[in-house]
Amino acid sequence: MYYRRSGRIILEEQQSLARIQERLIARTIIDAAEAELLQAAKGVPVMEQWKINYAHDKSVVFVSLIVFNAAYFVKTYDYALEDEPKLSEFSQDDKSLQKTTSE
Repeated sequence: MYYRRSGRIILEEQQSLARIQERLIARTIIDAAEAELLQAAKGVPVMEQWKINYAHDKSVVFVSLIVFNAAYFVKTYDYALEDEPKLSEFSQDDKSLQKTTSE
C-alpha cells in the first residue's frame, strides 16, 4: 500500500526534528508487483532504505522508504572518526518504533 501527502501540507505541519533514523535492510524480491516495478526477477537482492524523522516527543514526523535493486547501487558513508554513526538511545525503549519491514 502506498501513501502520498502533499508537500505543502507537510510544510504547514512542520515540526522541529529531534532524530533521524536510517535503517538498511537487505532482502530479496518476493512479490511479482515489486519485481515488475524494479524491472527485475523475483529473488533478485534489494536494499530497503528507511528514513524515519522523529519530533522531540518521539512522534514520527515523516517516513521515507526507497527500495534499490542491489546489483546497481553502492551505498557509501563518509564521516570523521568522532562522527561515526552510533546506536541511539532515542528509540530503543519504545517497542512501537521497532518495525523494520515494508509489509
